[in-house]
Amino acid sequence: MLIDEFPVQIVGQDTIKINLEPRCDRPIEALRSLSTKNYAPKSTNAILLNNCTSGFSPCNIPSISVRTHFESLNCSNNSSLSCFSRADSANGFFDYNMANISQCKYLLSSISAESFTGSAVSLEIQIMELRWWLQGDCRCSEDAICTQVESPAGSGFRCHCRDGLAGDGYLAGVGCRKGCNPAKYLTGRCGAGARPAVFLGGIVVAAVGVGLGLVCCLARRNSISKAKSFRKLHRAEAADINIPHLSLQGNRKGHE
Repeated sequence: MLIDEFPVQIVGQDTIKINLEPRCDRPIEALRSLSTKNYAPKSTNAILLNNCTSGFSPCNIPSISVRTHFESLNCSNNSSLSCFSRADSANGFFDYNMANISQCKYLLSSISAESFTGSAVSLEIQIMELRWWLQGDCRCSEDAICTQVESPAGSGFRCHCRDGLAGDGYLAGVGCRKGCNPAKYLTGRCGAGARPAVFLGGIVVAAVGVGLGLVCCLARRNSISKAKSFRKLHRAEAADINIPHLSLQGNRKGHE
């Protein structure tokens, strides 16, 4: 499953993770194409740029200060590798104007950062995280919680069921139900109505454009996560990180 040229790794309740294999000559316009009326990059991404007229390093990953040095095996010796990250965006989305990415010709890759309780931080190399939403005013079922989203494209929303209830939370879907465990819910044995995978698949096709049901993806999250070699770092370990190089053949390199 792809968003533009990028493989989709996970579709979550409010985010989508895509894979950005390092590439020296990927046009910077590819970054702008990831900001649409239904999804856009989060501000917690550190964007790796190539052939810039001015550098952006060092790169400040959210919650930790990381000094990074990027070397690409096949990039031109005359190219300039840079990094941009700013987590304090007002709406939580990547600010294209602040980044002034027009100074760079190519999008090399991305690093996604996620904060946990305390000082722990997860860094995912070659990953970009997008926030997604549906356009318009809230259209959630009675027992669902509506989360309003102020996106670069305007107002939107997402729905999810209250604790103890199962369902997709959307008014046009199966809503929220009591007394149904996840296994029965996912197989459509919770009473009348469309199966969640069908409705949510339609939502994502129409709104996100990746043709993947949210519930199905959430059910597969653990198996997908185990299959991916994401780099998990703690603050104490990431005070001074040096990334020697990113392989253009797609092989991920470990941290020193």
